[in-house]
Amino acid sequence: MPAFVLYMLEQKIKFCKAFANCYFYSINTVMRKRSVVFLFVFFYAMFLQKTYATHIVGGYMAYKNLGSNNYEIRLTIFRDCNGNPPFDPIAQIGIFDSQNNVLDTINILFPGNDTLPPSINSPCLSPPVGICYERAIYIDTVNLPPMPGGYQLAYQRCCRNVTILNVFDPMSTGETFYATIPSNSITQTNSNPVFKNQPPLFLCINYPYSFDHSATDLDGDSLVYETATPLNSTQLFPGGPQFPEVPPYFPITFQAPYSLANFLGGVPLSINSHTGLLAVTPNTLGQFVVGIKVKEYRNGVLLSQTIRDFQFNVVSCPNLIVAEIVIPVASLQAIVVCGTNTVQFNNNSFGAVTYKWNFGDGATLADTSNTFQPNYTYPGPGSYHSYLVAYSSNPNCNDTSFATVNVYPPFTSDISYILDPCTQTVNFTDASTFPGFAVTNHTWNFGDGATSTLQNPTHIYSNPGTYNVTLKSSSILGCSGNKNITVVVPSINTISVSGAATICLGDSAQLSVSGGFNYVWIPSSSLTNSTIANPFAHPTTTTTYTLTSKVLTSLGDTCTATKTVTITVNTLPQSIPIVNPISCGKKTIQITNNSINAQSYLWNFGDSNSPTNSSTLTNPIHVFSDTGAFQISLIAFTQNNQQGCTDTVVGNIHIYPSVIANFGYDVESCSNTVSFLDSTADAFSAPSNWAWAFGDGQFSGIKNPVHTYSFFGIFNATLIASTSVGCMDTITLPLNLTALAAAVGPNDTVQCDGIPVQIFASGGIAYKWTPPIGLSNDTISNPLVSITSTTIYTVAITAIATDGDTCIITKNVTVFVPFAQLPALQATADNDTLFAGQSTTIHAIPNQNDFFYFWTPASFLNSNTLANPTTTPAETITYQVVMSDSFQCKRQAEITITIIPLSCAESEVFIPNTFTPNNDGQNDVFRVRGNQIKELYFAVYNRWGEKVFETNDVKSGWDGTYRGNPSEPAVFGYYARIICLNNDQIIKQGNVTLIR
Repeated sequence: MPAFVLYMLEQKIKFCKAFANCYFYSINTVMRKRSVVFLFVFFYAMFLQKTYATHIVGGYMAYKNLGSNNYEIRLTIFRDCNGNPPFDPIAQIGIFDSQNNVLDTINILFPGNDTLPPSINSPCLSPPVGICYERAIYIDTVNLPPMPGGYQLAYQRCCRNVTILNVFDPMSTGETFYATIPSNSITQTNSNPVFKNQPPLFLCINYPYSFDHSATDLDGDSLVYETATPLNSTQLFPGGPQFPEVPPYFPITFQAPYSLANFLGGVPLSINSHTGLLAVTPNTLGQFVVGIKVKEYRNGVLLSQTIRDFQFNVVSCPNLIVAEIVIPVASLQAIVVCGTNTVQFNNNSFGAVTYKWNFGDGATLADTSNTFQPNYTYPGPGSYHSYLVAYSSNPNCNDTSFATVNVYPPFTSDISYILDPCTQTVNFTDASTFPGFAVTNHTWNFGDGATSTLQNPTHIYSNPGTYNVTLKSSSILGCSGNKNITVVVPSINTISVSGAATICLGDSAQLSVSGGFNYVWIPSSSLTNSTIANPFAHPTTTTTYTLTSKVLTSLGDTCTATKTVTITVNTLPQSIPIVNPISCGKKTIQITNNSINAQSYLWNFGDSNSPTNSSTLTNPIHVFSDTGAFQISLIAFTQNNQQGCTDTVVGNIHIYPSVIANFGYDVESCSNTVSFLDSTADAFSAPSNWAWAFGDGQFSGIKNPVHTYSFFGIFNATLIASTSVGCMDTITLPLNLTALAAAVGPNDTVQCDGIPVQIFASGGIAYKWTPPIGLSNDTISNPLVSITSTTIYTVAITAIATDGDTCIITKNVTVFVPFAQLPALQATADNDTLFAGQSTTIHAIPNQNDFFYFWTPASFLNSNTLANPTTTPAETITYQVVMSDSFQCKRQAEITITIIPLSCAESEVFIPNTFTPNNDGQNDVFRVRGNQIKELYFAVYNRWGEKVFETNDVKSGWDGTYRGNPSEPAVFGYYARIICLNNDQIIKQGNVTLIR
C-alpha cells in the first residue's frame, strides 16, 4: 500500500451524520481487513460513472459468535448482473449502542461475487431469458465486549430499481440491512438465524409458487417467521463506501394498492410462521420488493429480529409443449361449417412428439386421428366437442386443446321488393333462410352508392335507371350467403306552371300550366276557376297556389305531380302626416311622417304664397309665409320616384302670433309679503290662464296674486301665461328678500353633564331673551345657559329694514337637559392578542339598548355600530368607541388588538428529547407542542423499526405503551410532519428517551 495512503489511514477521520454529533476513530482501532481505506475510496469514486446504483435487489445481515466476544459479521447482497456501478469496493457497517451512539465501523473489502443459476418450479415451463442476479458475501470479524443494551449493526445503500411497482418513488428509496446483538443481561452469547436457501430469480405469472424460506440457528433457538416491511435508507450517494445513518431506521412506503398484506397482487403472499414455507400466486407482471422477518426466541425471550429484503421479478414463462386447435374466426369460439358435414382441422401446436385427435362424434368410436392436420366428415348438423392431445417425452408435460365444432344446414340468401314508380321508392325484404336459426346480419348495396344494414330497408332512388342490388346476409353462428338482383326505376313526365307576379291590392293575375292532365288549384277561393289550366287570381294577401296534376311514367303508370306559384300582393300604403294642429309664433314647421308601406312621397303645404309649396322629402321642413290656417296633403307611393300603389291624406295647421309673458312685483316694508302684477302681451288675444310658482314651494293660479314668504332669502318667481288656443310663454324673475336679516342659532342644543352651553342671536341692534332663568345676561346676543330642566327661550330682535323702518322679530331656541348623565365607558376584548386570521369580540361596557355606539376605524369589523362587534384584524390595530344617548351626550374609550404574525419556523414547534410516563402528572405524554399547528402526522418507532405509535390529532401523544403494555426504557425514533396555520410545512425527525 503506498505510503501516502498509510499516512491518510493513520489520521483521525471525522464523520458528521444527520442525527448525531461528529465522531472520531483512528486506524489503530481498525487496522485489520476492515480498515477504512478512505483515500482509495476517494480515487475510486472519482472514476465511478455518476449514476444512481439502481442494481441492488436484496440482502440481509447475519452474525456468528466465535467465542471470546469475537463475532463473524456476514453481509449478503444481491444485485442485477447488468447493474452499474458494481458492488461496493468496501462495505461500511456501522456499530451502535442501544442509545444509538456511534461506537465503531467495520470496513470490509469486496470479496468477489458469484452468479446465481436460474431455477423454475415446473419442467413444463421454459425459464425466461435476460434475468440474472449476482451475489457478494462480505465477511469480517470484530470483537464486541458485553454491553448493557447490546449492539446494533447497520449497512445502508442506494437505491432500488426505478421499475419497482409496489414502492413509492423507488429511485429515492434505499436499503437498510440491520441486525442486533442482545444485551448481556439477556444472554452472554448468541448467533442470529441464517436463511438456508437463496430466493428465486423470478416467479411465473399466474403460476402457484412455494419456496422454503426457513433459517437455521446455531444456538438452537426457536424461530418464528412473518412478512415484514423492508427498511428504508435516505443515503442517496451513487456509489462507494457510505457510513450508515444513526438508528432508528424507518420502513419503506408502499405504492397503493400494494401493502404489507399485498406485496405482489394475485393470491397474497403468505409464510408459515413455524416452517418458513412461503406461498404465492402473482397475477401482475413487474418487479416487487418483499420482506421476510425471522424472530429468534430463547426461553420465551425475544433475542433478535432479522429481515431479508429482496426483489421478486414476476414474468411470463412459456410452456414447452403447447397444443392448439386453430379456430378460424376467434369471435365465434367454435369451428363452423355450413351446408357441408366435412371439416378441415388446422393444427398450431408445437414441441410435441405425437398427436391424437378426437372429433367428438358420439355415434362412432372411429372419430380419432393421429394425423397433424386431419379432416373429418360428421353424420349431420349438430354441435361436436373435439380435442387434440400434444404428447411430450415427459408425460407430465402433455398439453390438450379443445374446440367445439358446429355443423349447420345450408344458408340461402334471397331478396324480394316492391317498387313505387311515382316516388322511385323501393321497399326491400331480406328473404334469406337458415333452417332452425335466425338471420341476424344484413349488408345491402343498392347499386347507386347507398348501403344499409337493416333487415328490410326502404330506399329512394334519385334518378331513373337500372340498378344492380346485392345482399350479403349471415347468422351470428357464422353462416352467410349472397344474392344479386336487378331493379328498374322508371322516369316520370313533368309539369310546369307560370303566372308568378307582384300586384297591388285589388288587382288580378293569370296562372298557367303546361303538361299533365286533371288539374286542381288550391286555394280556390280567390280563383275564377280552380280546375282549369289558366284561371285568373285576385288575392287580397300574398298567396302561394298549389297545383295537383296527373302524369304518366315511362312504364305507363299514372302518378300525381304538384307545383306551386306565388302571387305577391303589395299592401297599399297608409299616409299619416303628423303635425301639431297649432303653432304659436313659429312659422318654420318640422313635419314628421309616420306613413307605412311606402317608398316615396309628394307633399303640398297649402301655402300658395310660398315659392316652395311642395316637397318629396320623407320628413320635410316648411317655412310658412304668414300666420293663419293651412291645409297640408300627402301622397304616399309603394315604389321609388312616385311610382306604384298610392294613398293620400289631408291635415290642417294654424299659425298663431307669439305670446310674451311678463310681470312686476312690490314688497311690503318690515314683512315678507309681495304683490305680483301680470303684464303679459299678446298680438292675438289676452291671456286667459296664469300659473305662478313663487320659488318657495308655493303656487297660485290667479292673475295678480299676493304672497307672504315664510323666511328671507333669494327666490326665483315664475309665471306661465297661456291663451285660449293653447299658446303660452314663461318668465322667471329673482326676488331678494333681505330687509330683515335677524336669526338665532342653534335652534336647539343640549346641556350635557351640567356644563353651560351658549345660545346665539344675530342681525339686530338690540336683544331681549325670555324667560331670563339660567341666563348669564338676557339682553345680549349670546348668553350662557345653565339650567336643570329643558327650557324654551324666546328672543325679541330689534332690526332696521333697508327702507329705514324699525322692525321687531321674535325667534325661539330650545335647550334640552337629559334626565340622567351618561355612565363611564370601558372598551375590552375577549382576547387582545391573536394570530393572523383569528377573530375576537370587542366590547363597549356598559351595553344598553338606549345608547348608541360607533367604533373607529371600521377596518376588519363585522359592524362598527354594535356594542360588541367581531374583528378579524390582519395587523395590530387600536379601536376607539364613542357611546352617545338620544341627546348626543358622549363618552369615549379605546382598546388595542395585537397581531402575532404567522410563522412556521422550527422555533414555533417543541418536541422534548425525554419523557417519563409514570402517571405523576409531569411529562407523562410524548407529543408535539406549538401554538401555530393546524395539521399533524406524528409517528414513533422502536429500535427494530417497528411503529409503536402514530396519530393525526394535534392534541394527542404517546403514553409510552405498545400493544397495551408499558415499553421498556430505551431510545425511540420519531417522525413528525407539521402543517402550520399559514399552510407551511415542517418535517422533524429525531430521538426521544423513555425514562421510568
